[in-house]
Amino acid sequence: MTNQEPHTRFYLNLVRFFQGRMSESEALPPEPLAGNTDPEVELPFDTVAYGIGNWHLSGGDTAKAQEYFHRILKGHVWITWGFVGAETEIQRLPSDLK
Repeated sequence: MTNQEPHTRFYLNLVRFFQGRMSESEALPPEPLAGNTDPEVELPFDTVAYGIGNWHLSGGDTAKAQEYFHRILKGHVWITWGFVGAETEIQRLPSDLK
């Protein structure tokens, strides 16, 4: 890969995870610390965590997917597609699973 932009790297790592060439822990960027106010710190985590959560959801592991979605929703950058997607998936769950 010639593009070295950080955001591109996060997407590539997610693809590698989907391919089975990278572990979940290797692909996932660090989770932002509580009280984080920098969207650029949260954006990579939200993006990749949503992708991994969705992968678990599509594989039938709803509990693991929920863990990722709830971790994303602890953040404050509500305009990322990962945050919006996590909110949507949590709302789709039956009320006894939320």
